Amino acid sequence: MPLQSFSTDCNACDLTATVGDYLEISLGLETLNKDDELKWTHNQMVIFKRNNKGIIMKGKKENVNEKGHFIIQNADKTHDGTYSFEVYKRNGTLKASGKKELCVQMLAKPGVNITCDKGKVVVKCDTQSKKDQIFIWYRNGGKMKEDTQTFQKNKNELKITDQFECVVEKPVKSHRSDTVPVPEKCKYTLFGFDFRIMVGVLATGGFLVLVLLIVLVTCACQSCKRQEKRMQDEDELRLNNFHTPPQRSKQTARGQPAPPVPQEDPEVSNYEVDDPPPKAQSRAKNQQRVRPPPPPVDEDESPPPLPQPRKKAPNTKRNQGPLYMQP
Repeated sequence: MPLQSFSTDCNACDLTATVGDYLEISLGLETLNKDDELKWTHNQMVIFKRNNKGIIMKGKKENVNEKGHFIIQNADKTHDGTYSFEVYKRNGTLKASGKKELCVQMLAKPGVNITCDKGKVVVKCDTQSKKDQIFIWYRNGGKMKEDTQTFQKNKNELKITDQFECVVEKPVKSHRSDTVPVPEKCKYTLFGFDFRIMVGVLATGGFLVLVLLIVLVTCACQSCKRQEKRMQDEDELRLNNFHTPPQRSKQTARGQPAPPVPQEDPEVSNYEVDDPPPKAQSRAKNQQRVRPPPPPVDEDESPPPLPQPRKKAPNTKRNQGPLYMQP
């Protein structure tokens, strides 16, 4: 875009620019015909000339565009001065003329100042001039919507890696400032790390601890249930052993096989010993006790002696009288 004239601190300058800017000095004409002759001078020295046949007699093709605006790619202090132009028609008559004073300024690079105030982060672009300035702000290299010299942000809106830059856009464009990071005291941190990252880490850790507690409680409950089941099994086993009669030895003390154990009636065994059912008592009375068979006699072993009936001796004392009556 061509530079427009505006009033600055230097009243002699029609156009202002800073070192390194791209400039287009306008003719002020709506159209420029191809058969028009164009001449540009800088401080009364011809810097570009093109005749009505389109032949460039002075300068280079890239010095002007199709509208006839003079182009400066990279402004420096040597471009200061008066720029004059003349446009002639094909018949040689003057079509337009004019001059503009260009001032190239070495505007000091602005600086970024970041401070903290009551949970707010105040970002300011410090410049030498204080009048009617429009700024461009950059955050981490990306352009921001703010265009004032100072703006504020909440701490929780910033990251610990944020960096800011500013540029004065108008009335005199400046270079971009140096990159300034957010100070440590203005960062929204927790234990020295970004608050959002730490909240995520703590939330994840709390979830893992909760899962671990659930697993431990579940294991403890399962262990208690197993312990209770084992105790119930042991109680049932003791009760079964209490109601089951002890088994008799298959051999006697002399090494002979023991007589068979008479089988009990299942109906009778289901009742307690102290209170047998009536049927079991009557049945037990009617049944005769079977005498076990005699143990087998071993040929090598002598049979035990048979019991003999006890012999009664005559009671002589019964026929005798008292001692005092005896002779």
